[in-house]
Parts: sequence; C-alpha cells; structure tokens
Amino acid sequence: MSPGTATPAPAPTTSDRRSVEADPAKLPRTASAATELIGAALAAPEEFGHGVVRSAPHERDPGWWPVLAENCVWQRAGLPAGVLASRTRDYELPADGGKGAVRLTATVTVYRTTHAADWANAETLEETMRCPDQRLGQRERLKAVFSQAHYFGEGQNSYAEDSLLERGGYLRDGQGGPYPYMWWQARIGPVQVSAAVKGAKGHSEQETTGLLVNPMVQMIARVKARIGTTAQQGTASPREQETKGRDVNGQGARS
Repeated sequence: MSPGTATPAPAPTTSDRRSVEADPAKLPRTASAATELIGAALAAPEEFGHGVVRSAPHERDPGWWPVLAENCVWQRAGLPAGVLASRTRDYELPADGGKGAVRLTATVTVYRTTHAADWANAETLEETMRCPDQRLGQRERLKAVFSQAHYFGEGQNSYAEDSLLERGGYLRDGQGGPYPYMWWQARIGPVQVSAAVKGAKGHSEQETTGLLVNPMVQMIARVKARIGTTAQQGTASPREQETKGRDVNGQGARS
C-alpha cells in the first residue's frame, strides 16, 4: 500500500446493520399511525439553533407533494400511492444585523414499504443529474445542484440504512446569491427524515449547513426510538459522524 492510501473500512456485519434497521412489528400500517409518528419525530424550531422561529405558515398542507417537472420547475402534486403520510414544516432564522433571513425546512415521510422509500432516493439522484439548475417558484432558483448517496457502511454512514446529501447554490430575486443550499435526508426502513437550508447574505457556508445537524440528529433518534430494533443501543449518531470529519454540506427543492 502506497503512503497516504486509506485503509478500506471493514464491511458492516449483520449485527451492525441491525443498528439502523426498522422492526417490522413496529411499523405504522395506516395513515393515522404514520401521521402520529411524524408528529412525534418532526423538529422543533429551537433544535435548529438559537433564534430560529416558525415561519408563517409553518406547516404545509399534508396533501402537498413536490414534483420536479421535465422543464426543471418544481410543482405541487398529491401524495403518491406509495406514501402513507408526509409533513413538511418551515422555519426561519430572521434577518438581523445586516445578515439576510435563512430559510429552513424539516420533512418526515412514511412510505408504505421500504422498497418505495428506497426507490424515492434513487429518483432524487436522477433529478439532480437531469436538472442541475432548478426553479423553486417565481422568485427562487437553485444552481449547480448535485447529490451524493451512501448506504449504511459507506461514506461514514453508520446512523441510517441510507443517507443522501443534495448541495448547490440558492438564489432569490432581489437578494443576491448564490448562497449555500443543502438538503440532507436519512432513511430508517420506510421512514425518511430530511432537513433543508437556504442560505442568505452574511452567513458562512459552515454556519448555514451546520443548522441542519442537530435537527437531523434529533429526528433520526426519535424515529429509531419508535420503530428501531433492539440492536440500536449505542449506534453512532450523525453528530458523532460529523465530529469524525463527515462533510455535511448541500438539500433539495423539496424544501
């Protein structure tokens, strides 16, 4: 082995994998059960950091579902058949001291099957390849978006069955940019949790993307507490992964 070559990490064992898997007996089977799990898991404003507040409106229509059209413009659609329930909440770090307002979101989605949730991740990867430049609405755009996915045991992911980071630049008419944009998603069984941030003037990339770490830690932990296997004691959290040097920069227009 040549100097500077990294030693490959050992393959995860069956016991390791159980630390991030869902217990089939604990999974929600109805929309109402899925909605209850979502309500328990979703992040509170203070979990993003000091000064973060609810946006108005705070919670989107539960029937809201984002779809990236062929022209790379995000549109609204109804929940797909493969989804039991989904909720998205909006937050904001208000403008202050010459700095712009940072926009944040948190989403929890419960799919009917793990396969459906896994397939949704694959579609997300395809979207960024198809549309590196995206329009979120009349005034918002994303530029040079790309995504990275890691199954458990890859890319220092030891906290979820798979994780996905989407990164790019965020622009809002009249407010300059591009500013850092990131969408971070993690899946445990059929449940996906995600958080997104759209940066603003005066906020560094580290400050902006760092706002997602704690809410993701908390939401993942709450989902595991509800549906995880008994092998999840002592599992490394996303915060521990970041401490080890995980690069957590990038989200998507699902925000």
